[in-house]
Amino acid sequence: MRRITQLTDRRSDQSEVSRPTAESGSAGTIETPFSDAPFIVDRAAWLALATGSLAFVVGTVNVTVTNVGFSDILDSFPGAQLFMRETAVADRTRRLDLLGVAMGSGSVFLVVYATLRGPSAGWSSPVVIAASAASGVLVPLFLVRSARHPEPLFDPRMFRIRSFAVANIAVSFSMVGAFTSWVLWPIYLINVWHYSVWGVGLAFLVSPVISGLVAILGGRWADTHGFPAIMAIAAGVASLGHLWALLFLGSDVRFWFSFFPITVLFGLGMGILASMLNAAALRDIESKAIATANGVHQSLRYAVGGMGTALALAVLNGHHDIWRYKTMWLILGAAQLLVVPLMALAYPEQATVEERRS
Repeated sequence: MRRITQLTDRRSDQSEVSRPTAESGSAGTIETPFSDAPFIVDRAAWLALATGSLAFVVGTVNVTVTNVGFSDILDSFPGAQLFMRETAVADRTRRLDLLGVAMGSGSVFLVVYATLRGPSAGWSSPVVIAASAASGVLVPLFLVRSARHPEPLFDPRMFRIRSFAVANIAVSFSMVGAFTSWVLWPIYLINVWHYSVWGVGLAFLVSPVISGLVAILGGRWADTHGFPAIMAIAAGVASLGHLWALLFLGSDVRFWFSFFPITVLFGLGMGILASMLNAAALRDIESKAIATANGVHQSLRYAVGGMGTALALAVLNGHHDIWRYKTMWLILGAAQLLVVPLMALAYPEQATVEERRS
């Protein structure tokens, strides 16, 4: 995030920002020597590509710890064994699918790269077509290999568990909105409202505070009443934040009316969703498979975040017209809204504490 704002600041220093006009309803574009070149897009592409690839590394770490045993990991940290003790039985008969790791990471890499490279190079350019085609081949091959390998990075058999499948579909819709918004809003505040980096930080101050509070309270509610209702409500509240941005966030600087309600609504909704989607996904997973399942869930969470960020940067394409941002608010809000029926209707019921006691 800080790297992206630094790139944005450098563009602002090297350019003259055209002011918004009432007729266009736009914040204009930033004219720089790089406006028609892929330089900025390529730099952002590598950042997003690194994020997407790192997602599969996170999954690899989870699965590796499960396979080799935590004591092997501790050997590389002097003194750690004085305070931590291995309790799991290591299974060294099965090897992690390293080829699958490369295929999965490569497919995410190519999707994000093609999305970011398309606006500058052209969607019909050979490099974009080649990256898209290669990703289209790698994804099904990766899934087929994962289904057959004894220790896959991404185990599709886990999706036979309904709670795991529904929660992972929900996290795809929800986290693409969360991660992408956290990238878009600072870019918007800096380039449209001309906030400083300090101003952006202060503008977001309230949202994480609210998220931390509702995450604790929401967790207690879910322990007693289950996940579906509270998570459906949270998704609806978060989608209202995107709707507010779509309707009221424009080129005129009106922080308390236009932007502050967005941070509150988003903090309320995502504070619950970001923390409890993980718990909802793992609810019915056997204890011996929790690390692997969590690796799959976290990999998916960060991969869709990287893809959403790539889409947002492709839509902006170095420009800061209001309609471009509104397009993204509409897409992200619609994705967030899909979580409501998923959690309310498709997620399996869970017995409450009172029901289990009776």
